[in-house]
Amino acid sequence: MPLAALGASLEDWVVLPSGRHSPGPAERGCWQEGASGNWSVASSRDGKPSVRPYQRPASIEPSIDVPGTTEFSGPRVVLEEVDGAWLGVDRTELGGALYWVPRDGSGPERVSQENIQGIVRLGGRIIALSGLAFMSWDEGALLEPARDQDGQWRVGHIVPLGAAPRAFAVDPRDPEVLWIVTHEAILRYAQGELKRVRRVDYRRLDPNSLAIDSEGRLFVGMRHLVARHSPSPRGWNEDWLVPPECQSVDPDECTCIAAPRD
Repeated sequence: MPLAALGASLEDWVVLPSGRHSPGPAERGCWQEGASGNWSVASSRDGKPSVRPYQRPASIEPSIDVPGTTEFSGPRVVLEEVDGAWLGVDRTELGGALYWVPRDGSGPERVSQENIQGIVRLGGRIIALSGLAFMSWDEGALLEPARDQDGQWRVGHIVPLGAAPRAFAVDPRDPEVLWIVTHEAILRYAQGELKRVRRVDYRRLDPNSLAIDSEGRLFVGMRHLVARHSPSPRGWNEDWLVPPECQSVDPDECTCIAAPRD
């Protein structure tokens, strides 16, 4: 088992030369099939992200009883509050929803019918990340719930993302900043403003996680590799990191090769 399988530091990984960012169709097909691994990153207290093989997140159950109806089935994301919990549901092409579930037992309140990929607390606000990438469909948005004049929760602000959010993280250095990865862009959301930091092409690499280190670098976990985005005076630089035992792939066998290919 590779060291990375145990949650190793990315310091052990190798930078793939920029000329290798566009492999041939056969080798890239091996990447997409996951023959060379599918990697997930996570932030750590020491500011150095760790990496491990990706595992699909399990459905999270809130600490509040929720009716076990079909409407609530599917992967869930939960954000607990003092007086209740936010519950997000994603049933892919079957739909989704965002609910507010109060602790007083008054029953869940549906706030949105969008597919919910995540819920975060951004400063003093709640932000739900919605989106669906299914076949040719790829759309996403940030939803900000707010109470209306009758005290009911509604979506008070919507920010289109241009594509479904595939990975996201609140910046550990600034709790007012949210970073988002789609198949086509790295996005930064702060103070109600969305900014595209960099164009990317991750459409067939399935980004699944995002971590930020103490230097402000972004690490994106995906098939075959981890992409590292580093800020610089001239913008952002991107490096691709791979395990040392898999610097390239035999396109015929879809097996890892420790030495880089020419």
